[in-house]
Amino acid sequence: MKKCLILDYGVGNIASLTTFFREHNYIVSFGNKIEEIENTELLILPGVGSFRTAVENINKSGVATAIQDRHFKQKPIIGICLGFQLLTKESEESPSFPGLNIFNGFTRRLEEFSRIGWDKINFEDYENCPTNDYFYFNHSFGIYELQNFGIKAFAGTSQCCALFIENSTVGVQFHPERSQNAGKEFIIWLEKEIWNLND
Repeated sequence: MKKCLILDYGVGNIASLTTFFREHNYIVSFGNKIEEIENTELLILPGVGSFRTAVENINKSGVATAIQDRHFKQKPIIGICLGFQLLTKESEESPSFPGLNIFNGFTRRLEEFSRIGWDKINFEDYENCPTNDYFYFNHSFGIYELQNFGIKAFAGTSQCCALFIENSTVGVQFHPERSQNAGKEFIIWLEKEIWNLND
């Protein structure tokens, strides 16, 4: 079975993510040690919570560099909702607390103020994308002005990024674990197309 680590930074939807990834044949652990980040097959930055709290706890545990190193070594990472936002330079939610700066972009308050519910994602200039489907969103901040070169997808008419992939690092603004069959199929696609993770 594959191993994944849900990074403990004091916030996040841990229970639903644990259930979701166990159903995908992962051995799920929960922690914030450098060696755990280095040795897991998949690192998960969970969603839901305060940007400031998450950044403070990441800095307190001293794992920011380990996360960045993992990205540059092209080892699988997925940031979900808040976890995606943490991968950017900074957030308007807590402007004095820099993000991980893995993605060259900024987290801003949504132009539409908030989005709760289902929306369809559309990939930009990528042929081997999964079948475009509806995913569950629940957020009031989003990622804008991404300068990296990678795979992008947007949802509806929103200008904030719904998905971004660079190398083996994946950021999604939606919640795969709450997106039913679409979420399950999306993880299977990532395992085969992006991460090369097999049972």
